[in-house]
Amino acid sequence: MTETECLHSCPLFRGLAEEDLSAALDFFEARRASYRKGEAVMRPGESPTCFALVLKGAVQVLQDDVDGTPSASRSASCGKPNRRYTRWR
Repeated sequence: MTETECLHSCPLFRGLAEEDLSAALDFFEARRASYRKGEAVMRPGESPTCFALVLKGAVQVLQDDVDGTPSASRSASCGKPNRRYTRWR
């Protein structure tokens, strides 16, 4: 899936023409960020300041279980957003 197709898979951008998509990304002050496998995007207790879309790869949401062992509780990838963790400014 291309980056544009991935963006159009998000309900917020679905159906937008290319020039309108570009304007929407400018409006939301969109920026790209890359993370290495295993690198934390956010840490427990941090408050999100924006919403994020996964354009390539996947993200796992880890939660500590009762004995403190981290385990994957949710995941998101391009075209498969995890709406529970979508945040707005």
